[in-house]
Formats: sequence, C-alpha cells, structure tokens
Amino acid sequence: MKQLLVDSDIVIDHLRGLASARDFLKSAQEDSVLYVSVVTLVEIYSGAETKKPERLNIVEQLVSSFEISFLIPRIAKQAGFLRRDYKKPFADMIIAATALEYGLVLVTRNTKDFAGIPKLKLFKPYG
Repeated sequence: MKQLLVDSDIVIDHLRGLASARDFLKSAQEDSVLYVSVVTLVEIYSGAETKKPERLNIVEQLVSSFEISFLIPRIAKQAGFLRRDYKKPFADMIIAATALEYGLVLVTRNTKDFAGIPKLKLFKPYG
C-alpha cells in the first residue's frame, strides 16, 4: 500500500467542495494509507466555518479518515534545518520534515514551497 501525506491545501479544497479534491481522496483511500500532519489539523480547525457545529462535524468526519502524524523532536529538528536552509514557510517545513521522517509521498498542489528539498517525493493530484 502506498503511504501518502496529504497537505493542507488538498484537505481544504475538499472541505470547500472541490470535486477534484474529493475524487482524489476517495480514490486514494482505496489503495493508500492517508496521513495528515498536526499542522494540517491546526490549519483546518482555524477556519471560521468551524464555529458552526454542522461544519465542524464535517471537518471532524474528514479528519477521522486520516492517520495523524504527530510532531516529534526529530521532525521539529529536521523542519528547523529545512527552514534554515531553504527559507520556506514554517508550517510547510514541518509538513516536509514529516514526509521525510516517515518516507511518505507528499500530496500537494503547492509544489513551489516544497521544490528543491532533497529526497522529498511530491505528487500533485490535480490543478
């Protein structure tokens, strides 16, 4: 089975009703283990729509379909080095370090913020 780390942009696209994101996630769940970083959790729970109980329920149902990759000291250290060396956004470097630590393919539309990081495998599912 493939192991994929799904970036926040894909999850947010799905929550916004983008058919491409929904179709990708549905298809990927059939032959892959899907992970999200705790950073993605922060990003999706910070959306204003989570103030509405019905929207929060939708978010929580979606979150329950993923394995959660927690921030551990090795990932934090690697993310710090990536941020230092590549001058990329803080949250993105935690996500990149998570993918590297666990040997996961990072699924994202935002390939520019991850470009050039050695050994990081990227997959852009649409867009």
